[in-house]
Amino acid sequence: MITRRLSAAVVVCLVAVLFSAMSGCGTYQGISASPFTFTVTSDIEGSAFQAPDELRLLFQDIKDTGGPGAFMIHGGDHMPGIEAQDAELRKAFGADFPWYSVVGNNDQKEPEKSMRFIRSHFRKLPYIVNVGPFNSETTTYSFDYGDAHFVVLNLYYDGCTDHGTRRPGTAGKVIPQLYYWLAADLAATDKKWIFVAAHEPAFPQPDADWGDVRHEKDSLNEYPAQRDALWQLLSDHHVVAYFNGHIHRYARYLKDGVWQVSLSQSRGNSKYDSYLRVNVGRKEVTFDVYRPLHEGVFRKTDTWEVTRPDGPTVFPKTMADPDAAWVGIEYVKQLSLTQRCPGTDWSVIKGPPGLTVDRHGFVRGWTPTAQHVGSDRSITVRATNTRGVAEVTWPVRVSPLPAGTVAMFPFNTGPEGWKLETWLGGKYGPAGVSWQALGGRPGGTIFSVGHGANDDNRCTREGTRLTRAISTRGFRDVRVEFDVIGDLISPPCGQSDGVEGGIDGSCEDQLGVCYSTAGPQGPWTTARLFKAGELPAEWTRKTIDLSAIEGVADNPDFALQLVWQFNTFGDSGRIDNVAVLGTR
Repeated sequence: MITRRLSAAVVVCLVAVLFSAMSGCGTYQGISASPFTFTVTSDIEGSAFQAPDELRLLFQDIKDTGGPGAFMIHGGDHMPGIEAQDAELRKAFGADFPWYSVVGNNDQKEPEKSMRFIRSHFRKLPYIVNVGPFNSETTTYSFDYGDAHFVVLNLYYDGCTDHGTRRPGTAGKVIPQLYYWLAADLAATDKKWIFVAAHEPAFPQPDADWGDVRHEKDSLNEYPAQRDALWQLLSDHHVVAYFNGHIHRYARYLKDGVWQVSLSQSRGNSKYDSYLRVNVGRKEVTFDVYRPLHEGVFRKTDTWEVTRPDGPTVFPKTMADPDAAWVGIEYVKQLSLTQRCPGTDWSVIKGPPGLTVDRHGFVRGWTPTAQHVGSDRSITVRATNTRGVAEVTWPVRVSPLPAGTVAMFPFNTGPEGWKLETWLGGKYGPAGVSWQALGGRPGGTIFSVGHGANDDNRCTREGTRLTRAISTRGFRDVRVEFDVIGDLISPPCGQSDGVEGGIDGSCEDQLGVCYSTAGPQGPWTTARLFKAGELPAEWTRKTIDLSAIEGVADNPDFALQLVWQFNTFGDSGRIDNVAVLGTR
């Protein structure tokens, strides 16, 4: 567990604020400076043809209380009757009125009806600036309007299909492929206001007026590690609100600066009905909720405001306690601002030679040596925008690596000398492997993902290799530790096609830990195989004892290799905080 503590100390808040949402702002010219309104509804489902009169009354009420605004976002579950819903919306608000659809759990169950319509409907939508990852290009996307950026997420995308056939009937999930797409999308926007919409809540809440709750344990909270990573990303990018449906209850919940706004059904025939009107201004966003709490008449039942006036840069707090740094490991630190608009320029005012800060406030470039041990180094960074200047100063204390540490790799600034390769044992494409700045435990990680198909007669095998030479000279009783998380959604098909070239000739998703006593060219011996059941979708720490293996101790040519084996696009895994330990 020593590596986990060290990496947490080395990296302070190395999360999604690596990206430009920390420092970018809108242009404030033309439409960017103009206030606008939009509406959010959800879970209309079959009311468009089962109870059209009630739905028409709801739409009429939207018109009577100020209109739908520039567009509408529907939070998912259109089925049955998505074509009828579209017809009623166009009849109420105009043939060219844009409404943006979110995939719901009921939609994904009918790919030949609802999903086909959603994909086709996407092609008519205006203002699109980014499309989703492979095979979710029309169900995950983002668009800009005014000085706001909007993201629509498909929580049922499984890496292979946009309707989740390989994970049927389960709660939504932010798989790594979706997470990294979202991180890149948020990095690319310079808008002042950001909104994200998806079908399921991250934190299910009781109805604000009636007190009951649905889907309390089978929403995004069914996968807490992925849920928490998503919310951290939203918080670090100063997302204003996350809109969801699914629970058929209205509630709002503030966590880490982000409002989760759960919309109940929008049908016009239930006491639980609701719709939301959002007014986006230059310095504030106002939320108005309408519900038919009494006699079926919609009235404004809740309202609140988020204000973000432009101003000078502000650091969140003074850092008095020394940061920890370690000999031989690059020091990094992520700085954040409580005020991000207008945009910010960063500079290092004082610090060790080589230290830099990028445009996202990420400090790096200095690797302490043994001569730095025992002394505190002071670092000062300046943030400047058109409204003012702010500086922050903090001390850094350098320590040697703890006794018994041969080497450690927190992957916070890159692959750190590991060779990243892919291998292919079938007739489709190779897997993918890359260093990612986000999604680790904490900070960066090495992310591997599959490529092939896993249908009855198209089974393939592919994977990745992470290889590094690590001298154990002067150490005995060597052991290897690392953190791992797997997202292995597709069971093996049992066929033999493509098995040749795999880790052990099997059809299973797995991770192999291999070693060489003759350098990184091999030959390689497998020390341990972790099967899919040993690689859960939560971070776990693994330890492999090599103390009894001849040639591992006191060997300058020792090398380590971690080998993933996958069978579909939907399979992925992450490795973090690799440590080689021993005794002198």
